[in-house]
Amino acid sequence: MKKLFATLICAIMCVTLIAACNSEEHEHTMSDWKHNETEHWKEPVCGRNNCSVQAEVHELGEHVDKNYDGVCDVCGREEEYVFVLNYDKTGYKLSDIGPAYKGGDAVIPSTYRGLPVVEIEMYAFGNCKDNLTSVTIPGSVKEIGMKAFAKQDNLETVIINGSTIIDVQAFYLCPKLKTVVINEGTEYIYAGAFSMCFSLESVTIADTVTKILGDVFANCTKLKTINIPASVEVIGECCFGGSGFTDIYFDMSAPGEAWDENWDEGLYEDEEIGRDGDANLHWAKAE
Repeated sequence: MKKLFATLICAIMCVTLIAACNSEEHEHTMSDWKHNETEHWKEPVCGRNNCSVQAEVHELGEHVDKNYDGVCDVCGREEEYVFVLNYDKTGYKLSDIGPAYKGGDAVIPSTYRGLPVVEIEMYAFGNCKDNLTSVTIPGSVKEIGMKAFAKQDNLETVIINGSTIIDVQAFYLCPKLKTVVINEGTEYIYAGAFSMCFSLESVTIADTVTKILGDVFANCTKLKTINIPASVEVIGECCFGGSGFTDIYFDMSAPGEAWDENWDEGLYEDEEIGRDGDANLHWAKAE
């Protein structure tokens, strides 16, 4: 009898709570902001059955695009990178690292909010010199800006999946950089892009590259061999100067007409720049 009475009382209380939950006077506390790729929202925390209150929602919009610190002004969401909409609103530029960036292996996304990531702006990674160890850049990125990754103390590996332009000193003075892979799609490597990378040992250059400008591999003292594809129409002054090259392999039979007259400066010991011997230049046979 006591058990039946207790059950009846419990049922009455549950009905009362449900009614209270559905009444206009019922107040809900809100959880932390959550998000997906298109909007941010807060979910209601009620704990009562049959509560039908809707989550508070706002779309990702200009409040983030106009924010330059990687934190949403509305809900406080922290992002790994700071993206800025480009001038014609066709894509995003990565302009800086955000507060959620933890370092290590950085894989740049190819899209952001439904639009392509088209550029990495100059000095974009300048604030993480001790954290970055490797970076993979998607083919959607058309330009890697000047000094975007310069002076990264612990950067070891760079994979570029087709960025059209690698700008001036983009990876300058990365003392632990060992491996660089430049995949198909890249066309221009501007002056000093990989200069002063003293640990660089391996470089792969795709056959879409047409320009390798001055000092690109200057003072890469551990870089012994490299293959230059026949697509290269221009090589700038002192491109390999002060490097550790013993052998350079060319897929063309002779220097191109647009090569700088001093393109090979710094490859021979009699130039008094500290080389122990001459680099061997291997030319492909003319067809």
